[in-house]
Parts: sequence; C-alpha cells; structure tokens
Amino acid sequence: MSGRCSVKQILMIVAACLLAAGSVQATIVNPDGSGDYPTLQAAIDAIPNGGSDTLLLGNGTFSGPGNRQLQVSFRNLRFQSLASDSSLCGIDTDGLSLFSGVLDGFNGEFQGIGFLDCGMILSSPSGLDFRNCRFSFVAGGLYAFFGGIDVQDSEFTGCTVPPVLEGEAGSLTVTNCRFIDNPTDFGDPGVSFQDCLFRGNVSPEGPLFSHTFDEAGFPYGGFSFSGCRFEANHAAPLLEMVSAPSNSGTYLLNLDDCVFWRNEGTIAALVDVHPHFTNCSFVENYGAGTSEIDLSCVACLGDAAYLWRNIHAFREAGPTIAAGPGVIPPTVHCSDFYQTPAGAYVPVDCIVADPGFCGRQAGDLTLLTSSPCLPENNACGMLMGAEGQGCEDVTGAAETAPVAALLAAHPNPFNPSTRLAIDLPAPAAVQLSAYALDGRRLAVLLAGRTLPAGRHSIDWDGRDAAGQPLASGVYLLVLEAGGQRQSLKLTLLR
Repeated sequence: MSGRCSVKQILMIVAACLLAAGSVQATIVNPDGSGDYPTLQAAIDAIPNGGSDTLLLGNGTFSGPGNRQLQVSFRNLRFQSLASDSSLCGIDTDGLSLFSGVLDGFNGEFQGIGFLDCGMILSSPSGLDFRNCRFSFVAGGLYAFFGGIDVQDSEFTGCTVPPVLEGEAGSLTVTNCRFIDNPTDFGDPGVSFQDCLFRGNVSPEGPLFSHTFDEAGFPYGGFSFSGCRFEANHAAPLLEMVSAPSNSGTYLLNLDDCVFWRNEGTIAALVDVHPHFTNCSFVENYGAGTSEIDLSCVACLGDAAYLWRNIHAFREAGPTIAAGPGVIPPTVHCSDFYQTPAGAYVPVDCIVADPGFCGRQAGDLTLLTSSPCLPENNACGMLMGAEGQGCEDVTGAAETAPVAALLAAHPNPFNPSTRLAIDLPAPAAVQLSAYALDGRRLAVLLAGRTLPAGRHSIDWDGRDAAGQPLASGVYLLVLEAGGQRQSLKLTLLR
C-alpha cells in the first residue's frame, strides 16, 4: 500500500479539518463534478431560501453551464478555495456574468478564487466581499450599484474591456490590491483605493481613471488614493476628473502618500475640480507635450488647488504644473522641485535640492539620512514625499549603485510595433534580446552596442532574427548592461 496521498485526498482532508473546526455547514464541489454536488448551481439550489453555506472549491477550473450565471438570491454564501490559492482554483464564465436573475437577499464572500475570462460581477443589495482573489475581465467588471463591494489582497490582470470598476461614492473599496498589465482603462469608478499597486497598465484611447459630474452632481463618486504606487503606466492622462461649471470647485480629488514613478503621460487632468495632493512622490514621469498636473476651468470658481509636502523630481519634459486661463495658481507648500520644469504655482517654503533617494534607478524612493526631504533636514520640519528614511548615507555617493533599467514599452500590448525605453545612468555596452517564455532567444535588438548615459528609445516590430513576424503571444525582453540584467514582458496581438 502506497504511503502517498493524491491531491484530491489531501484536499478532502483539509475540508474535513475545516468542517471539524466550526459549526458552519460546508459543501465540497470539484471542477470534475465530484464532491457533494456536480456543479456550483446544484450546490446552491440545495440550500433553502434564507439558508447559509460554505462552498469549498477544489483545485481546477469550474466552467460551463451550472458554473456561471449563478442564481443565488436569498442565501448567505461563502465561496472558498480549498487550496486558498487563486492560481489553483478558478471560475471561467466564458465572458458571461457570474450571477443572473434577482440578487435580493444575497450576501456573498469569495476567498482564494480566480475569475477567468469573466463577465460582469454585479453587487447585491447586501454587498460582496473578495479576499485573495484574481480577476481577468473580458466583458464588464465589478459593478457596485445596488450594494457595496469590498476587495482586499487581490489581483487584476489581463482585463481587456472597460470599465473594470464602477460604482457610486464609497460603494467600492479596494485595499492592498495589484493591477498589473491591463490593456484597458478602469472606467468611471466611485472607488476608494488604499495601498494598491498599478504597474504596466495601458489605456490606449483615454484616461486610466475618469469621472465626470453633471449639473446635479451625478454620478456621485469620483475616486481617492492613499498609499498607492503607480509605475510604468501609459495613459492620456492617468487620472481625469471633470466637474460641471455650476459645481466648479465643489468636488475634491484626494491623493496622499502615493508614488508616481516612470509613468508616461499627464498624471492628473482636472477641470473645475479642487484637488489635494499630500506627501506624494512624482519621479521620472515623462511624455512629450504633457504636464504632471494639468488644471483647467470653465466656471473658474472655488479655491486653488493644494499641493503639500510633495517631491517632483527628474522629469524630462514639463511643465510639472500647468494652469489654464482663469485657473487660480495652486499654492504649493513645503515641496521639493529638482531637475523638473516647475510651471505655474505659488511656492511657500519650497526647496530645489536633490531628494537623496536610496535607489532611484531601481525604484527605491526611500530617503538617505541626509535627505533635505526628511523633517529634521528642512525648514518646514515635515516629510516631503511618500517615503521616509530607508538607508544610511554612503560617502561619496548620493544614491546606491545605479543600475540600467528597461523602463517600459509603449504600446503594450502592441501591433505591429512598440517603442522600448532604456535608461542608462552611465555609458555601458548594451545587449537587448527578445525571448520566448520557454527560454528560446528569438531576436537580438542590440548586440553589445555601447550607448552613452541617458534615455534611449528603440523600436521593435515583433519579428525574429530571420525577419519573420512572430505570432500573437507574450514575449520577454531582456536588457543586459553594466553587469545588471533587467526584463520586461510584452504582449503581441496580431
């Protein structure tokens, strides 16, 4: 007799332990139809109206009729992956909605589940909770109109159709989530983001986030960001908010403790909106003909914008702050502007000094002990930027040893070509190659060519070394320079 257990046996043991740990009823459902019921809908139908149950989902992908467009009204349901891993357990709705029919009386919680090729997920009046989940929307997104949605510790990747998030003010809260490589915008959400990462997202035709208020102040919502990090995103602009002239200056855009690093395009474009930017770091953002913050107005009412305790540094083109005709120039308090065009603003206790980042080239924007942006080193006595002290001073070096960086590719996904941006802190021989995900080298774009320090752009048309067009898919660009190795994933769509 073998002493080994199969994966299914292990999961059954885990389920038994979960059942023994408490008095909550639990039902086991597996993608292959085994378990207590053959499909998710069959398990739900066995629960009487007003009843509660935990559905323990085995490893694999639930798909087909009975596992999508679920009818769940008047039940309290918890969907939990037995493995607690959204990469091992998923629901593939084939572009259809997760729920159908009336959602009255439904209270739902999801833990450790991936939603693949997913259509719309509409909130119920009682609300929905998602923990440690993974979302890949191909039609619709999370819609919080009839009740709240709370998402924590989850990932959104490969979402292709907007809007990914949408709801009324305060109805959708997103905490400690990751938004990675989504080739679409995120819609017009009434969303509060806390401690989230946005990396490599591309909005090809407009802003990544947008919100417009009509004369009555509807739709209620907008968005706020706290403790979030935006890096290598491409949008025009990243954030956009427009207020009706009659409500000029009424609505706020709040961003605090956020990092914006190496994004292409305007960060925030605001029309008749009164923004607050506090303790944010804007570093190495770029884009010809763009500004970091663009303020304009129609009615031109309300107070000036407030920018407090921020760092604006190493922007290759400007202005950092642009104020259109009639806009009251924003008051900027206790901020650092270094190697960046300043633009239109009224400075109060601002400085122009190297912030002293610990490792800017690698994205580490914490500060050296001697940084003028630390409260003990400036006249304001306040921290400037989003990050505090992160390293000790090194004699003779303003930062840790710089590394070459493959900044980004735009567009990404691309067809037929994309432009690669490379940043070199010092002259170096550069090797840049394209690889398949199985490790095969397909093309050499730069073969040991020595380039001067600075930013360089290289176009790639998605062809291999023989000049043949590559098929649609994901490829890896690898940069080797100065003894360092960097990589970047690209998606080619034919």
